[in-house]
Amino acid sequence: MPKVSVIIPAYNCEKYIAATIDSVLAQTFADLELVVIDDGSTDGTKDVVQKYDARVRYFYQKNQGVSAARNRGIAESKGDYIAFLDNDDIWFPDKLALQVPIMEADPDVAMVFTDGEKFNDTGVVEPTFKVPLEQARLKGGVLLNRIAQMKTNDGSVIRDNFYHDLFLKSFVFNSSVLIRKSCLDQVGIIDASLLINSDYDLWIRLALKYPLVYLNRVTARWRVRADSLSGEMNIRNANYDRWDGLLFEKHLKLCPKDHVGLARKRAFECYRDAAVDFFQYGDMHEARRLCVRSLTYNKNQTILYVYFLASFVPRDSIRFMRALKARLRQIFTGRGVDGRAGETSGKS
Repeated sequence: MPKVSVIIPAYNCEKYIAATIDSVLAQTFADLELVVIDDGSTDGTKDVVQKYDARVRYFYQKNQGVSAARNRGIAESKGDYIAFLDNDDIWFPDKLALQVPIMEADPDVAMVFTDGEKFNDTGVVEPTFKVPLEQARLKGGVLLNRIAQMKTNDGSVIRDNFYHDLFLKSFVFNSSVLIRKSCLDQVGIIDASLLINSDYDLWIRLALKYPLVYLNRVTARWRVRADSLSGEMNIRNANYDRWDGLLFEKHLKLCPKDHVGLARKRAFECYRDAAVDFFQYGDMHEARRLCVRSLTYNKNQTILYVYFLASFVPRDSIRFMRALKARLRQIFTGRGVDGRAGETSGKS
């Protein structure tokens, strides 16, 4: 039986999945199986995957979403450890060789996660997945701040209770994790009702019951694509905030009593931020709905009442008011509408 089961949920990824599979088969730790769940692809994904040998197990299902595909992969897996890898991400060759010994040496640990880098077709976009120090300080969280202050790739290890810090911020890179399968059996599989943050939900549930380990090494690459599941880049944050609001509503019922207040706070913050973003994007119906959801958990948010009422104003009027505000700022401050002193927008 393989020690590690690597699960790749695949959907219309013929352009990228060969590189993803190759990065798994190039691992210096070879005691693994690769389980590819094709979630109803309509392109050439099947043809690409089936060119590989028996180390790659291929399963097809009707389209049910990435969470259902991961759950199918867990059900089909044979290994002691589960590793998730998105169908366009890449592993460095020593990824599993670094993680497996940590899990073997400490049977109480449920998951090892690592740093990663973000890249696109032109190269590296961000060399680390760590939360910037300024954001970490704003969020608080002892472990979050320790990680933010680490020098990239220094190999440091933190073994601790990450539950509280994960409530404050999602900072686990999905394609970096290695999970003990027996722990998954205890906390339950992935919640497929959470469309784009079911992984975040799983990390919190694991951290509630078990210690986790963070390894400060870049072991994986996250491909940044404009057509990703979370939607267009300009509403990505709004989508994540909206679904995180649902997540914290769920955890209001699951968390210990000493975290109920924080769960309510995170719920209203996520819905509030999503409401403002959808307002800026022009989706007034969704902005209103999210204002109401946020105010359910904290009615003392004057700004949300303003956004709620403003969402009924015709969009042309809103654009006019924004243009007028910019023009007045230009007149009374001597700044251009682009914010630079002594200049106006446009060419002279």
